[in-house]
Amino acid sequence: MLLRHPLARLILLAVIFVALEVPFALTGVLWGSWSGAAVLNFGAILVALYVVTRFVERRPLAAVGLGRRHAVRHLLAGAALSCGLLALIMTLMAVAGWYHVLGTHLGWHVASAFATIVLAASFEELAYRGGLFRLLEEWLGTWLALIAPALLFALGHLDNPHTTPISALTTLVAGVWTALMYVRTRALWLPIGAHVAWNFVMSALGLPVSGLSLNAALVTATMTGPPSWTGGPYGLEAGWPVLIALLPVVGRLARSSIAAGHVKAPSWRRERAQATQPGADRGNRLNG
Repeated sequence: MLLRHPLARLILLAVIFVALEVPFALTGVLWGSWSGAAVLNFGAILVALYVVTRFVERRPLAAVGLGRRHAVRHLLAGAALSCGLLALIMTLMAVAGWYHVLGTHLGWHVASAFATIVLAASFEELAYRGGLFRLLEEWLGTWLALIAPALLFALGHLDNPHTTPISALTTLVAGVWTALMYVRTRALWLPIGAHVAWNFVMSALGLPVSGLSLNAALVTATMTGPPSWTGGPYGLEAGWPVLIALLPVVGRLARSSIAAGHVKAPSWRRERAQATQPGADRGNRLNG
């Protein structure tokens, strides 16, 4: 059957996702604001993944990485990892005298912004890691499959205001980072927790997130200093400290995934290995 091939299932996933979004995009319903787009994107990718996994792959949605086992623990671990990295980076900014808090900025808007951040980050992890990376990995193996989703993740941020070469490279590395979280745990909760916490904490600190204001600021703050270090108007991801901090974490996740035996070989290598196993020829003759 044609749809057995991961690439065919990936194309079907994209078609269903686009088909669900087009009517809303044409009419402007849920598409006129960032929060509306987040709701629409999240709902469309969740339905598309459910259809592909349930009716084509004939597996539960948990196969995408949404199983309930360890969900809360992984969400909190991902959030803690992002908070720890940001704490180190923001300590550097404060010690250097570049980050200045001017006052508090509390309000109900923070709860609404947080909900939108959760939906937007969850959509990206479902689409890029639960959909694109998962299916490419089944075909190309782990290492080759890391490339395309990370590149598309970075390209998807190029239209953001104040993009720089450093921000593009950092976003690429961040795409590899969250994909390796999925590889290590074979679940989406760890990358979702890390992604949500990263975006929310930066916004709460009064900083732009990938060039955007997410309206979740708890304080009014300014950032001065060299843009190559502070990120300038794009935010921290356009500065060297974030990139430098992410690289060893990516390396650690890669080594841990290898040690845990979670790295997949390309499909053709797996098929070749199965064909050369003892008894394979005999089994093929019996089946023939």
